[in-house]
This record gives sequence, C-alpha cells and structure tokens, in this order.
Amino acid sequence: GQFARYCNAVCAAVRGTDGGALSDHVRLDAEHAAAATEEFLAAGGKATLSTLPPPFDQVVRRRLLAGGAVSAAKWDEAHAHLLEALKAFYEDLKKPDQNWGLPVLHTLSRDVRLLAEQADGFLRRQARKPDALQRTEFHLKKGFTICISDRSLTNPKKIGALEMANQLFKIYFRLKSLHLCKAIITPVENPKMSLPLSKFPIAHQVTYKYFIGRYHLYEDKTSVAIDELKFAYSKIPARYTQQRKRILMFLIPARLQVGVFPRKQLLDEFSIHEYDNFIQAVRTGNVGLFDKTMASHQRMFIRTGVYLAMEKVRILVYRSLFRRVYWVQATNKLPLGSFLSALKLIKAELDREELECLLANLIYEGFIK
Repeated sequence: GQFARYCNAVCAAVRGTDGGALSDHVRLDAEHAAAATEEFLAAGGKATLSTLPPPFDQVVRRRLLAGGAVSAAKWDEAHAHLLEALKAFYEDLKKPDQNWGLPVLHTLSRDVRLLAEQADGFLRRQARKPDALQRTEFHLKKGFTICISDRSLTNPKKIGALEMANQLFKIYFRLKSLHLCKAIITPVENPKMSLPLSKFPIAHQVTYKYFIGRYHLYEDKTSVAIDELKFAYSKIPARYTQQRKRILMFLIPARLQVGVFPRKQLLDEFSIHEYDNFIQAVRTGNVGLFDKTMASHQRMFIRTGVYLAMEKVRILVYRSLFRRVYWVQATNKLPLGSFLSALKLIKAELDREELECLLANLIYEGFIK
C-alpha cells in the first residue's frame, strides 16, 4: 500500500544519507505523503514502522500524525506532533562528523514555525494562551546551538547555522522580541564560533542580512542597517520582485534618515508609492503633509515594522523648513523668532524650549550648523 511505499522511500533516503530526499518526504506539504497519512490514520496511527531505524521511526510517526491534525484543522495538535518529530530528529543530528540531515532540519524547523503561527491563532480564538511560537523558539535554538557549536572538521554542521538563525529571527520579529536577536547574531559573527558569512548558501546570506538590517534599523544604527539591507537587495535575483520590494520597504526609510532619496524609476518599478508624500514633505519642509501621511499609513507602517523608522525621518522635514528660513533671511545669524514664525505658518507650533531642543538635535546629527 501507499504507507509501505512511503516507509520504504524514507528508509532508502536514510540508508543513502540523502538529506534532500528525506526532506521531501517529511515536509508538511508533500503530496505523496498524503495517501500514506490516510492509510496510517485508518490503522489508528499504530501501523508498524519497524522498517525505519530510530529515531526516524518516531520522526515519521509524528510527521504523519501532524499531517492528519492539519487535515482536521487541529493546529495545536499538529504543532505538538511536528515539534516532537523535530526533537526526535535531533538525536540523529547530534552524531559527529555528519551533516547530511541539514535539509531535514531546515524543513522541519520551517514547518514547525509555520504551524506554531497557525496554532497561536487557533489558541487565541479559543481564548487560550498562545504560546506555540515561544515553545518553538526554545527548541529551534537547540538546533541552532547544535549547528553553531559543531567542531567537526569533516562535514561540519556549522553550514546549517545561518538558516536556523533566520528561522529564529522570523519568530523574534513576529513576537516583537527583537532584543533576543543579539544572542543569535553574536555567535554567528564570531569568527571563532562560525564560518565566514561568504561560506554559507547565498539564499541564507540574503535572508540573514535582511533581518539584521531590520534589527540595526530598530537599534538606531542607520548606517549599518543601510549596508546590510543593500547587501540583501544586491544579491537577490531580479526575478524575486516581491522579496526585493520587501527589502526596499526598509531600505528606503533607512536612507531617507540620512537624506538620500530613492529614484522615481525605482519606486515606479516596484509600485512603492507609500513614500511619495514623505519624500515631497522632506524636500519641501512640509511638516503638515508629513503628519497627515503618517496618520494615513499608520496601521500599515506598524504592521510592517517601519513606523519608528519613518518617525525618525521627521527631523529632516524640519531641516528642510529651517533651510528655507535661512534662504529667505539670507544671514548666518538667525533669531529663534524666525523659526517660530515659520512653524506657526504651517500650523506646527512648538514652544521656544521645544524648538531649542529640536535645533540642538539637528546640529548634533550634522544636518545644520
């Protein structure tokens, strides 16, 4: 039957140490596993798995139970089963001098994370505590540690560490727990712990740079964020337009913070028009337009995580406004009253103390002298 054929295929992949094939068999959306799952569940989930060596018998058993739970939309059960499959797989992953199972690790980790997101939504609807992602983070970190701390000279598992870091970043950004990123970044970028970044698969590098670029933007390290996001953008193939657009949604506000405007051609190419009014506001010193645009895009910016980055662009709008005051006055010594009058004209009134603070910030950032 289908179940026996499925088990034989899994067994052949294990014996042949074919991580790619085994990954295809255990991934949650594997169509050829659906019939095996039905047959397995029809037998009450007790069909024999004796042809599979441990721990792969438990990996397959839990994977099939997870597939059955997904079909029944029992997301919390599906997540619990697949998490057990991952934990069982760690027993084989820990063996020294072999890394053939890394594709399996990455597939199970991704599917567990995606199921955790579904499970948390399900738990919220049930008025229960949504803790699936938190539990997933704990166990994915174990996989990351196994990879990053591997000392094998042949077939090192370190090569799998960056993708595990990426899965953890996705959880941290989802949970808005960005402070936890540093514990992952430090060992990855420590030459004694990890490989040079260039040794990792380019797809893993791009995703990693995208997330640490966002992290540095959050940490107010704008120039570092720009470098990381530019790397991610430059290395991703042009055909991946949605992924490139996602990078630009953070790279554009990062560059706006240092007064660099995107080309109109670029905005048109990716249909990124959310920033049009912001660019106009910064160019003209129109504080009112900036505030109005922030208000109209607030929900979207909060959802995508660029709200704080865009809020930091506000100071450049004031810089442009004050430059216009300078051009009109045509003198190097400007009284505070001139700035207060300009602010009053555009209905962006600040008191004298707030204005002094704003000017001090502009001078400190090097935007005016």
